[in-house]
Amino acid sequence: MVPVPTEPVSQVVFVHDYFQVVFHDDCFSFYGPVEVSSDDREVTQGRPGFCDALVALIGERATSAIVGDDGELTIAFSSGAGLRARPGPPDVGPEAWLFNGPSGQIVGSSCC
Repeated sequence: MVPVPTEPVSQVVFVHDYFQVVFHDDCFSFYGPVEVSSDDREVTQGRPGFCDALVALIGERATSAIVGDDGELTIAFSSGAGLRARPGPPDVGPEAWLFNGPSGQIVGSSCC
């Protein structure tokens, strides 16, 4: 089970081959395929507009974080936007995503 962050998204950090969505003290790192949706638009990682859609989440509050049986993570935001992380191919690594909480809590797609 992944806790729902209580603070809004404070930053999006792009690293060489992954990115992080930070909610002040809580942080989600994404290593596999991700889709961001808002209004009637869905943008897949690697497509034009994806980074802009992620940055547009800054200031948004999460309303739910649901992990499916297959490890897929879906985060819903108060504006109606959503972020979905799907498990990727095995060569991506053991996790498609990882949550780090301020108390040292760690939850990842491979442990769900």
